[in-house]
Amino acid sequence: MTSREWQKAISLLRVHRLAQVSIVILVVVVLLALTAPVLPLPNPRDQDLGNVLLPPIWERGGTPAHPFGTDFLGRDMLSRVVWGSQISLLVGFSATALAALIGVSVGLAASYRGGLVDEVTMRIFDTILSIPGILIAIAVLTVLGQSLLLLIVVLGFRSTVSYARTLRSRVLSVKEEQYVKAARAVGVREPVIMIRHVLPNCLAPIIVLTTIYIGVMILIEAGLSFLGLTRLHVSWGVMVAESRDYLATAWWTATFPGLFIFLTVLSINILGDFFRDVFDPRLQVRTGV
Repeated sequence: MTSREWQKAISLLRVHRLAQVSIVILVVVVLLALTAPVLPLPNPRDQDLGNVLLPPIWERGGTPAHPFGTDFLGRDMLSRVVWGSQISLLVGFSATALAALIGVSVGLAASYRGGLVDEVTMRIFDTILSIPGILIAIAVLTVLGQSLLLLIVVLGFRSTVSYARTLRSRVLSVKEEQYVKAARAVGVREPVIMIRHVLPNCLAPIIVLTTIYIGVMILIEAGLSFLGLTRLHVSWGVMVAESRDYLATAWWTATFPGLFIFLTVLSINILGDFFRDVFDPRLQVRTGV
């Protein structure tokens, strides 16, 4: 981001209440994920069959020892929600980072080179795009087994297509700008032109796309957990899946992890809209920035 875009972001943030709330929510969730090992919480896997399905502390029968209640195996819901944030955020951020790294690299190189390389690359991506991402994930996890690393790799590789295609549309116009032609005319090497001159001017849609995909990855992980494909780890999706038989008798077992999924994904999407406004030149007239 340029200094002007930073100034615009700060000015917009001062009046964008939803963005402010979203940042606070995400900071809290990230801090919970990072500090989970040192927080005074019981082990999220410890079972206590003598305290099964205890309600939250504010309901009759609740206890301060379990503020969010317990699940069908007597496991503390607060601890599981806090620890579950680690896996959900890890999948969301890691898969998105992998997709951005590969998609931006391949999309930049292919679209700048152009010609047959660009054509073949885009046709390969079109083929990948024709297969639903969640179907690929189900097939791979079913055949190769449940693995957090494998899940991240599958989701990341499948999403590279969106990054490559988004970047391509920008590179095709940016590489024809006068400053790029001038750099090429004075003998600047092609890799340097791509990294220093072309890529920085194509990052705006990539940043917006990244904020969207983090939330998408969290939702996909939750969906795969509901299907029973990622239950080796404590995550929000796993908790919702395990609690589906207790919605009528123990609402809290699905509500708290579901609420965290909802607030986290909603906050990320709101920040995506915020960054879109920051990079939208038409908004300068309305904001006066």
